[in-house]
Amino acid sequence: MSGDATVLQDERSLQDFVPQLIRLPALNLASEFAHFTPVIDLDSASRNPVLQIADSSDEEQQAAGLGISIGTLTHYYLQMIAEQGLAQWDTHQLDQFLPAMRAWLSRQRYSFEQAQQGAEAVLQMLRHALTMPQARWVLEAHDEAEAEYTLEQVLDDGQVKRWIIDRTFVVQGERWIIDYKTDRLATGQSPQQLAESYREQLENYARLFAHQSLPIRMGVLLLSVPEFVEL
Repeated sequence: MSGDATVLQDERSLQDFVPQLIRLPALNLASEFAHFTPVIDLDSASRNPVLQIADSSDEEQQAAGLGISIGTLTHYYLQMIAEQGLAQWDTHQLDQFLPAMRAWLSRQRYSFEQAQQGAEAVLQMLRHALTMPQARWVLEAHDEAEAEYTLEQVLDDGQVKRWIIDRTFVVQGERWIIDYKTDRLATGQSPQQLAESYREQLENYARLFAHQSLPIRMGVLLLSVPEFVEL
């Protein structure tokens, strides 16, 4: 994407952007991040069971909140890339979106420095997504492809559970289910170990497609690492 018109369009779309997917580690954190969490997906409790910030300092909570906002914004752009097509996106032109990203983060009550840091982190992960062969394969056009695919499941007690799948498609008769993660590796942690911590989440997604009777393959796209891990 290029040109001033594209930047203005991007800024307008960000102004109207209300995040429908929020990567919260636990549902009871909703009130702590209510200033930028209008909607929380109900499977968020499995998003990041390692992150615990309920007893953290204000500084640590703010850093955790910025990480969540970075993840939300990264997912938003990855959805646009998948829907618009890779041919419309070029790593050399990503920097033009930094002002719009920074402005959106500033509206989430972060300081200029934090918003700048967050925008740069998002840009770096998008560069990874546009340069990694496996990430490009995930984002390119496929049969039955969906980005930020929302499904609702009626539970036995009548409650409705909402699931949001980052990316899914069918290749050679196999259903792929992909989850994007913006986590950094913990000290001594391998990409495989980080990806494995989300296996239960992806298995829950896989069960939603059981009626198709297609073989299912699952993967985690670790955008900070960067690496794609098949589970």
